[in-house]
Formats: sequence, structure tokens, C-alpha cells
Amino acid sequence: MTKMIRNFSLALLLSFVILLPSNAAKRSSLPLEEIKEFAKALELIQSNYVEETDEAELIRDAIRGMLKDLDQHSVYLDKRQKETLKIRTQGKFGGLGIQVSYEDNAVKVISPIDDTPAAKAGIQSLDRIISIDGAPTAGLDLGQAVDKMRGKPGSKIVLGIQREGEKNLLKFTLVREVIRLKSVVLKQFRDGYVYTRISSFQEATTKDYAKLLRGQLRNKNLRGVILDLRNNPGGLLSAAVGVSNIFIKNGVIVSTAGRTANSKYVANANGQDLIKGLPLVILINGGSASASEIVAGAIQGHDRGVIVGTKSYGKGTVQSIVELSPNAAIKITTARYMTPDGTIIDGIGIYPDIVIERRDLSEKGKAADLKAHQAQVKRGSFSKDAQAILERDPQLLEAYELLRKLSSSGSVLELKKGT
Repeated sequence: MTKMIRNFSLALLLSFVILLPSNAAKRSSLPLEEIKEFAKALELIQSNYVEETDEAELIRDAIRGMLKDLDQHSVYLDKRQKETLKIRTQGKFGGLGIQVSYEDNAVKVISPIDDTPAAKAGIQSLDRIISIDGAPTAGLDLGQAVDKMRGKPGSKIVLGIQREGEKNLLKFTLVREVIRLKSVVLKQFRDGYVYTRISSFQEATTKDYAKLLRGQLRNKNLRGVILDLRNNPGGLLSAAVGVSNIFIKNGVIVSTAGRTANSKYVANANGQDLIKGLPLVILINGGSASASEIVAGAIQGHDRGVIVGTKSYGKGTVQSIVELSPNAAIKITTARYMTPDGTIIDGIGIYPDIVIERRDLSEKGKAADLKAHQAQVKRGSFSKDAQAILERDPQLLEAYELLRKLSSSGSVLELKKGT
């Protein structure tokens, strides 16, 4: 491997895996005629365009265009964007709290991050950001769009949102904040069952998550675990593998394959299974992407737990960050990852074992349903923490009931067959 981007702690970031191969693929001869055409076009623009142009910026724009035409995840990174990536791995940055991709000439929301301006404002997975402060996002690459949404904490921004099922463009006015990512949450339900959530896969996620579960094991009353990966956009590959190891004892967790030798990678379980085979239910939805899909795919592939909810996002590619200069880099798709049985899920997603549709009981006109659901939760004698989570989340309540059935049956396959 050649020289990696300096001072980056992104060595295993799924969305930004650094794989800088030195002798990766045999280089084909350069298309000299096309290179001459490019040079001539550049010269003509400099000499004849109605306004004076910056040659360096024109070349950078050409690189952006090349990458944009490859796929929505391959982008050009200037110095500030490189720094932004570095900040994100530290779990703290200024912005709105939205994980996005770029599709069909628009910025598409993968998911809002918990407890951020985007989540509080009601921005949803699969929303399309059509405009930023009145300026269209069409024509911007993903990095440029993200740059426009970042800014000084306390400053305002207006997003124009196109949402499926809505005829009119929605407008959201948000105030930027310092975004501090909270990766892991655990809440006790009752009778030894716990609710856990991972909102993104960061450097400390595996350690923090294992610590929370060990605390429950020390109390000797842990009977089963729900892992909520809904609206989790992904993160570090190492964290996805680490969390999978908490539940899987042996076998392949994930593998990657691309054109180069360095893009081929296999992660195997290390014999851990921290919770010793206890029942596990994992919740996913359309906002579960990348590293989340690795965990769900590994659990599903080994029949270690039951995957419930709705189909995941389908982001199954790996990107490499290659430094072009101290002030620039490119992020380019170099591999696809596969679930334990060799399935490529890019553009397809993980299908749950049991489909549980989301019902939003907070909408107007559903007061009766909300009241009935809250009464059902209260009859269950849940803890206050659990009640607060469950009262507006019937999808989670159904997942909890499945966990109890799994605990009784003792067999994932038996539960799947009987549902």
C-alpha cells in the first residue's frame, strides 16, 4: 500500500475506506487523442471564454465531473472537505445532522442523526434536498452540497425538500449546531430484556456497546437484546465487524471484492459471542445503510438473530480516499461488500426476516390509535425509560414481543417458520 492520507483515523471507514494500492492494476495506455482534446478545450476556454477563468479551478471541475459520472459516492475533496472527514471520525462537527447521498441530480437523505436539528425538524429518510437557501442542488456534487449545509453553529439555513407523497415542495428552516454523535444507547425493558440502539458506527462503538452489555451480564438477568439500527447510515467497517463479533461466534462476517488485490478483504468472527447465544432481534429500515447492513447481513446470514422492520437502504460499496496533493484527494468506489453467503446488496438492501411496517402514531387524526397503543404499553408494566421509547413506536413494541417469543422457542429458524 502506498502512502495513506496523513493523520487520518479512517483506516477502516466503510464509506471512506483508505486502500491506496501502489501496484493495484496494470495501467492501460493513456488515450492520447482525448488528452489532447482536453488540453485544447482548456486552452480555448482560457483564451475565448467571455470572462477570465482560473485554470486550476477548471481542472478541479473536470476531476469533479469525472468522479460524479462514476457513481454518487465518488467525489473530489478539497482541503476543507478532507478536514471535514477527519472531524467526523472524532464524533463532533458543525452542521445539521444529516447523512446524505447524491442520486438523480438531487441530494438524497439517507437518515437524520438522532437529536440533531435535522431530526428535530422532521427531515426523513429518502427526502430529496432540492434547494439550499433557495439555490438548486442540481449540478452540485455531494461534497459541494454538504459544504453548503455545514456552517457556523447558530447560523440559519433553509432547505427545500421534495418528499414522496407530498405534492408541494416542503421548506425547512434549521439552525446549525455543533453535532456531537452519540453512538450507543441502552434502556432496560423488563424481565431481563434490553433495548439497545447504535446510531452510527464510530471508533469507540464496539468498546462502548460491549461495555453496556457486560454491565447487564454482570447483573445476571440478561435474557435477550433488541438492537435498533433504524436510520443508522453506517460508519466504520471495524466497528461493524466488532459489533457483529459480539453476537457471532465463528464464520465470515463480511467480505469485499474489487479489481485490485488490496480491495479483497475477508473479516471472520473471532469466537467471541459475548452474550452466549441469548436471543437477538435487530430492527432495520430504509435509513439503515452501509455498516448497519453489514451487521444485519451477518446476523441474518448466520441465523444468529431475527431481522425485523423494513428493507434497508442498499449501500454496499466501499470507497478509498487517495491523496492527490496536500490540498486535495479523491474518494472513489473501489469495491463492493458481500454478506456471509456472498450476496452483493448494493442497490438492493437487506430484506428483513419479518416485515414490520412503521406506523407514525404522532400524526393528526390518529389520537385514538395513539391512546390505545399507550394503554397497551402501560399494561405491560415497562420501566419509565422503556415506556418513553415504546409509547410512540409500535414497531418497536412488536419487535419486543418477537424477542419474547424467540426467548421461549429458543430457535431463530423455528420462529421464522412460525411467523
